[in-house]
Amino acid sequence: MNLDELQRRLMTDPAREREAAAAARASGGEAARAVEESDAFERLLGEAMNVAPPDDLQHQLRQVPFRAGRRERRGPGAAGWLAMAASLTLAVAVTLFLLRDAAPPADGGLAAHLAWHWDHDGPTVLAAARTGPTPPARVQELLADFGVALAPELLADVRLSKICPTPDGAGAHLVLSAPDGPVTLYYMPHTVVPASGESYPLADDMRAWVFNVERGSVALVGDQGSDLPALGQRIAAQLVFQDDRSL
Repeated sequence: MNLDELQRRLMTDPAREREAAAAARASGGEAARAVEESDAFERLLGEAMNVAPPDDLQHQLRQVPFRAGRRERRGPGAAGWLAMAASLTLAVAVTLFLLRDAAPPADGGLAAHLAWHWDHDGPTVLAAARTGPTPPARVQELLADFGVALAPELLADVRLSKICPTPDGAGAHLVLSAPDGPVTLYYMPHTVVPASGESYPLADDMRAWVFNVERGSVALVGDQGSDLPALGQRIAAQLVFQDDRSL
């Protein structure tokens, strides 16, 4: 099966292509990356659909007048509820596919990828993190897919977590509360940084500082006044991998 056909099948019905996906992972290269991206998208879709509605959503919707011809109804009824659910599902799906189409650069190296990633959603995610911390169990569940966990001290600093693209597949995007202000962390489980400790300028007067860890690498994004190397040392000591060894 060629790469185009594999991608088409994964986008159509990934649950039926488990054997093909396993073979692609074993083969490595572009096929393995396509499977990783598909898995990440399916996880993202599941997270997007698992949204708790407001406590008073049903009450609010019942206040909306519905008309069938000239007859007013007090509520949407069964058909109305199904129609609203279908509309919501469609809206979420369209949004996700639009995000999926905004693909990162195919080449250009780590610097180009980090610049694209920050431009793509860095400020937006920082703003979203102000609403409050993500439940620790959810953070650890997301990171477990990448074979890593956070020590309790670092876990308490997480304000938001989500899946993100990396140069070599899927990774984790965290926002941390730090002494110098909020810091963005990209964990890239399959990316090895050629020169650990390098710094890259980003838009909005931000910069990324990258370093290798036991498995993969980490990019920290903060403003020019942040002491990212010192923060990186603390973070490296609080990453715990599945074999229970910490850095």
